[in-house]
Amino acid sequence: GRQIILAEGARGSLSLEVANRYNLSAGRCPPKFSLGVKEVWKVDPEVSRPGHVTHTVGFPMDYMTYGGGFIYHMKDNLVHLGFVTGLGYTNTNRSPYMELQKYKTHEMLRGLLDGGKCVGYGARVINCGGYQALPSVAFPGGMLVGDAAGFLNVLKIKGTHTAMKTGMLAAEAAVADINDGAQPGHVSSKYEHAVKDSWVHKELYGVRNIHPAFKTGLFSGLGYGAFWLLSKGREPWTFKWSKDDAARTRKQAKCKEVAYPKPDGSLGVCRGYYHGRGEY
Repeated sequence: GRQIILAEGARGSLSLEVANRYNLSAGRCPPKFSLGVKEVWKVDPEVSRPGHVTHTVGFPMDYMTYGGGFIYHMKDNLVHLGFVTGLGYTNTNRSPYMELQKYKTHEMLRGLLDGGKCVGYGARVINCGGYQALPSVAFPGGMLVGDAAGFLNVLKIKGTHTAMKTGMLAAEAAVADINDGAQPGHVSSKYEHAVKDSWVHKELYGVRNIHPAFKTGLFSGLGYGAFWLLSKGREPWTFKWSKDDAARTRKQAKCKEVAYPKPDGSLGVCRGYYHGRGEY
C-alpha cells in the first residue's frame, strides 16, 4: 500500500502525533531540541570573505548552558550569522533571541558588522538528540525522514544531507513495497533496514556522544571533543539521559536575571518592540 512520508522538520505536529500514537520512541532517550536564531547582514566588501565558515562556542553563554554560534560568508557581501541555544537551559529568564543580540557585541562580530545592515532574519527549531533519541522511523502506513526523525549531525550543525538521503531511502522503500503488493497500513521494514545499513546511521553513531558530553559544562564538552578527534566515535560506550528539556527549567523565583543589551538601532536588531522591566 501507499506510504505517507513525513518530512516536516523538528517537532512537527503530525510527526509528534504518530510518534505518540505508535510509541515510536520506546526505549530511546527523550528528544532534545535547540532554537537557532539567524540574521542576514549586508557588510562592507572589505570584510566579506565568500565561502568562509566560522563556528563558535562559549560567549555569550555561561559555562553550563549548551549553545554556539555560526558565521557564514556568502556572495554579494552577505553574511549569515546566528546563535543556537539548547532548550535544556535551566534559567527561565534566558532568551534565545537576545542571546544572538548579545553575541553580536563580541569584538569579532562588531568588526564584521560595523557599517553593515541587517536585511533578513529567521528562526527554527533543530532536533539535536542524535543517535540515542532516534525513534523507529517506520509506522503503519508511513515513514519519518530528515529532522522529523532527528537525523541531524550535531557536530556539524548539519542535516540537509541526511534529510535528502533518508528521503531517497524512504522513496525507494515505498516503491519496493508497492511492487511487492504490501497491504495498506504496512510498516516498511525495508526503510528501517535501509537506514540502519546506510552511511546516515554510521555518521550519527560516530558523533553520538558529542552533545551529551556538554551535560556537565562547556569544559567537559570541549575535553570530550578533543578526545573524539582521536576516537572518531569508536569508543565502546554511549552516553544516555532520561530527562527531557522542559524538566531542566527552574522556577523563575530560583533564577537570576540575565543581562541583555537594549537594541541600539545599528548592531542590535529590535523584534518590533522592546520593554524594559517595569515599562509595561
